[in-house]
Amino acid sequence: MQLHAMLQALAESAAALANDLGEVAAEAAELDEANIKEQLQLPVFGKGAKTVDELTEYRIETANGNPSDRNKLCGSDTDGTAKAQTLSALLYCICAGDSSDDGGRLKACTNEQTTAQNANTGTTNIHTDTKMLISKFPHPHAEKLTVDELQTVVKTFLTKKKSKAQKTFFCSFTANDCVGNSESGLCEYYKTSTKRNSATIKQIRWVKALLDVAKMLRQQKNTADHITNLAKQLANLRQQAFNLKPQLELHNHLKQAMGQLAPPPAANTQAQGQQKKEQCEAIKKATQFREKQPTC
Repeated sequence: MQLHAMLQALAESAAALANDLGEVAAEAAELDEANIKEQLQLPVFGKGAKTVDELTEYRIETANGNPSDRNKLCGSDTDGTAKAQTLSALLYCICAGDSSDDGGRLKACTNEQTTAQNANTGTTNIHTDTKMLISKFPHPHAEKLTVDELQTVVKTFLTKKKSKAQKTFFCSFTANDCVGNSESGLCEYYKTSTKRNSATIKQIRWVKALLDVAKMLRQQKNTADHITNLAKQLANLRQQAFNLKPQLELHNHLKQAMGQLAPPPAANTQAQGQQKKEQCEAIKKATQFREKQPTC
């Protein structure tokens, strides 16, 4: 009975672990590489584009508040906080020159960038300039992205912001806006309640999105570690059950041997009754015979 109780306990523990493993596996399905990659693409290009080749004027506009010109996209004293919410729009604001300023020949971020095509008064060629800029920077390394790397990149960039009165901006702010020429600025501009108030910066969509991806990567690692731990526990229970097998077999052999040593089962009760009846009749006849014998 003790062995059976032990096996029952092992079976119940294994069932509970298997249930936990199923729940954790369901969570892991939401943290797979494809889903995380998709979440990482959103802050870079916005909805509708997964690669640089899919960037269009319309997609850049819809992902960044539908600005009608550069001042509204990148921000200014007059237009207020930048509508830009994606990293590709940020790259445009701080690197692409105004096509009407010196023929668009301003090279703010790299000597390899070509002549700007978009004028600050509109967004007609904003995708052309953005694609050109992205193409001039090295492709990301193929190594797996880590939580620490992602958080470090975001935090390091945020430390580069500059503040003046009730405004915060990234890159070069010369006068009143981020219009893209040498007399004004190539920047991304945010109005703030005070000089040091950075709450607005923390609400930028790409900032929040990248930090959310970092959180997902951490959850992915924790979930993988949990699954590994549950699998080890299940393997341990299996080994415990396997170790009980010889004891269970010995128990069954002893039970069989004890059965062979037990007294033979009682004969058929009906046959026993008939035998007793015959014995009684024989005794009775013998008694009657003696009584009829003459005494000497």
